[in-house]
Amino acid sequence: MASSSNGGYGGTAAHSPPRTQHVAVEMRSPLRVQVYEEASGLAPPPPVDAAESAVMRRSLEANVVLSAAKAVVAAQSGSLAVLASLLDSALDLVSQLVLVATAAAAKNRAGGDYPAGRARLEPVGVVVCAMLMGLSAAFVLLAAAQQLAALARGDAADVDVSLANGATMAVAVLWKAALYAWIAVRHDALVRSHPAVAAVNQDHFNDVLSNVVALGAAVLAARYGLAYADPVGAIGISLYIAYSWLETGIEQVQHLVGRSADPAFLEELRACAGAYSDAMQCDIVRAYHFGPRYLVELEMVMDAGTPLKVSHDLALDLQQRVEAIADVERAFVHVDYDFRDVDEHDVSSWSPGHPGAKPALL
Repeated sequence: MASSSNGGYGGTAAHSPPRTQHVAVEMRSPLRVQVYEEASGLAPPPPVDAAESAVMRRSLEANVVLSAAKAVVAAQSGSLAVLASLLDSALDLVSQLVLVATAAAAKNRAGGDYPAGRARLEPVGVVVCAMLMGLSAAFVLLAAAQQLAALARGDAADVDVSLANGATMAVAVLWKAALYAWIAVRHDALVRSHPAVAAVNQDHFNDVLSNVVALGAAVLAARYGLAYADPVGAIGISLYIAYSWLETGIEQVQHLVGRSADPAFLEELRACAGAYSDAMQCDIVRAYHFGPRYLVELEMVMDAGTPLKVSHDLALDLQQRVEAIADVERAFVHVDYDFRDVDEHDVSSWSPGHPGAKPALL
């Protein structure tokens, strides 16, 4: 048997022959992904870093400007709904700084301290942001409940929305809507593959809704005497933000704990591995989240008489091709000489017990 795993993340490096010296492989069907080029090595990677930086920078600029503007509107209008929207924007700013920091740290593998990389820092940052958003929503809900109680006692509401304040909130809606559309349409691949970008774009969508509701509630309370509209609007904004971030947080926790890939992706992997070489047959395919992307395990079967060099080089080449898939973080290819329906990680189910093996050291 031969086993292959990627050593390019630090720790002990895997030494393999140059690409031009690999065993010739007959490909019956090409992988439907960007793969290693046989003659010139890796194909140039897409410029995702520049695109991600542009998304983060423009989002940060918008959050800074709009947070300051809404702070002025909240102070002048006395609207609790606008205050809820302000807290959302302020925490968006804090959250984005957290996401930028975790995304940058995830790209830096820090030598051999993190042999598998630090990609899981991004979903950790999203979970932290979800907690912050939940706390802010709880604060606004408490303030809105107190204001509703005061109105029920007959206290007067003091909400005043000037034309300038209304125009500021309208600009906030348009700016955030434009950012959301730009990211969703032009950078859809980034949204699907980078949790930090997806979280920032979700923020923009939430801001559009919260700003619309805040403006409407404040205008109804200030211009039409519907005092209850303001705290009710604040409650609506807070509940939506809490629900949205709870859903996002649960998804990222599932990615952190290793949820299985969807069946369609597993079948695509099986088809690609099965079509790789006439000398190999695909037995078992596993893929599960390792942060935002997948960790893939392939069990391949070869003839028992295959030389170690041939089995190793084929396994390593297949591993590198699978790791070229955009959604794959890391791949492991295990070569066996027979099909098995047992869990080889469970020694109680099956163990070769080779007589030449040394006694266990642990």
